[in-house]
Amino acid sequence: MLKSTFYYGDFEYPAGSGKWYKGKHIPLITKELFEKVQGQLAVPQKTKWGSKEFPFKQFMTCYSCGSSLVGEEKIKRLKSGETRRHVYYHCSRQIDLNCKEPYAREEDIIEELSGMCNNLIQNTADLEPGLRKAIDNFSRMMAITHPTQDQQYATGSYVRYVLQSGTPLERTRLVRNLSVNLSLHKKKLIKS
Repeated sequence: MLKSTFYYGDFEYPAGSGKWYKGKHIPLITKELFEKVQGQLAVPQKTKWGSKEFPFKQFMTCYSCGSSLVGEEKIKRLKSGETRRHVYYHCSRQIDLNCKEPYAREEDIIEELSGMCNNLIQNTADLEPGLRKAIDNFSRMMAITHPTQDQQYATGSYVRYVLQSGTPLERTRLVRNLSVNLSLHKKKLIKS
């Protein structure tokens, strides 16, 4: 009923023919109100399950039960009309359905990983070629822009840069190559 154009005075005959007529009846609503209702009835298209990037989901495990972690996105609409995106990681509860590990914000995980950045990659020779090349390029850039800084920390600086400013794809590539096993316990990272 809410999708029928007949109520504002127009109708298609025969249905699906593309031939529209103006009715002789008195419209119950205006065309503007009808279009406003159609806008409210429109359902936003959902993204395909699994299509969102959560870089840390397969990188860490739950400290309490050993299950993998999953990422979850929450969109908060503010009174001003703006939206804020928040990403949380939590236990998937594959092993223990009653696991009580709390959710952790992605920002907090990034902050903790940034604090460990110099210890996350031990040997760049073990990295996949694309990441190794990105670190080498970053090291050369650091040598030019910060010639007095010790180049020993260039890898750690690159890790910190990707964690804090990189795209989800860059973060995923980075964590896939890290040589440390971490667990999430009470919103903190613990080396396993």
